[in-house]
Amino acid sequence: MNSHTRRGARLRMSRWLGMVGLCVALLALIAGCGSSSTSTAANASANSSTDLTSYQALANQAEHSLTSTTFNGPTVAFHAPRDIKLAVIACSTSVSGCLSGANGVKKAAELLNWKVTVFNGNADPSTQNDLIEQAVNSGFQAIILVSIQPNTVASGLAAANARKIPVGSDTAAVPPSPGGVAYDVDADWSTAGKGIGALIVAQSGGHANLLDFKDKEFQSQVDLSTAVTAEVASCSTCKVQPVQPVVVADVGPSLGVRVVNLLQKDSAINFVDMGFDPAADVVVPAIKQAGFSNVKLVAANAEPQNLEWIKQGEVQSGDLTYSFVYAAYATVDQMARLLAHKPLIKTPGVSNLAYAYGEGTPWGIITQSGLNGVPIPKANGNIAFAIEAKLPQLYGHLWGVS
Repeated sequence: MNSHTRRGARLRMSRWLGMVGLCVALLALIAGCGSSSTSTAANASANSSTDLTSYQALANQAEHSLTSTTFNGPTVAFHAPRDIKLAVIACSTSVSGCLSGANGVKKAAELLNWKVTVFNGNADPSTQNDLIEQAVNSGFQAIILVSIQPNTVASGLAAANARKIPVGSDTAAVPPSPGGVAYDVDADWSTAGKGIGALIVAQSGGHANLLDFKDKEFQSQVDLSTAVTAEVASCSTCKVQPVQPVVVADVGPSLGVRVVNLLQKDSAINFVDMGFDPAADVVVPAIKQAGFSNVKLVAANAEPQNLEWIKQGEVQSGDLTYSFVYAAYATVDQMARLLAHKPLIKTPGVSNLAYAYGEGTPWGIITQSGLNGVPIPKANGNIAFAIEAKLPQLYGHLWGVS
């Protein structure tokens, strides 16, 4: 695979990098309570020796997250500062997910009359470092990074910290640190992984034989994969194959050949988790061409092509996504509280600081039945969550905006 293709695959991953989990009710479902799912129960085997109730309930709750209008964000209002000069540095404005995040932050910040400039990081850490230093030296009062790993822009962060200019982060899945970012807003990928694992168990009727791929380049992918396999392994009648390593540079035709070879070696495998849609894009056609009609695939990103496969029942049966818009409002809220010398908002019960500042950023799972009520976005678009329409009013109230 050439460098342009690798770069494109890495850029596309910014759409999902980095999601806080669902509400307390969802966490209770993880423990095993809840009702049955209409969308997954149809695939459950009546003869399974595994009680599918908790798996079905968790998967169903995750599916319904997209249509929920429940706000799980902050309740403490404050007078947010106005007229702040904010620099938003996007990983790359040529990547839809990254641009969506940056534009979302800009739109949310403009509710407070902040003067926002979006900079193109061009998918290059050197450029991103330079942009942070440029913002520091150009009178910006705050900086927000969008889908940029802080450890790749250490010199820029050092310059900002030296001038006491706060730096926040949107969807990097990292904890705050003294020399890094003050916070990162993301959804809880560990909790989301439980949802994907529950979906796999439910769709297999308690007989999943899972082949999982893990990309250790990104902590969010590690957390996601670990939670998926743990949830499937909790099913006594399911099996988890040895986890397969994968990196972005692997995304290409050879990855499809690799997966097919593994399926040929073990015909009992009936589920593949690729972790992210760019990898699924090369694997789904390979599985289809090889004729493995019993194999289903799940991934994350909710890209239009993958949603079409789900809708048509072509190999892929589920996809994980989160609300870019909600994350953007939460990112601005945390920065406003920081500038107002108020405590940052931490989600109760979330011990992993990489996911503790997401203010309830919702994630959801999309299945074939779920697409009946959720339209597939156009190319480079994002699935809309119902709560997003209420966010200007909800956060405006929190910030004292009339």
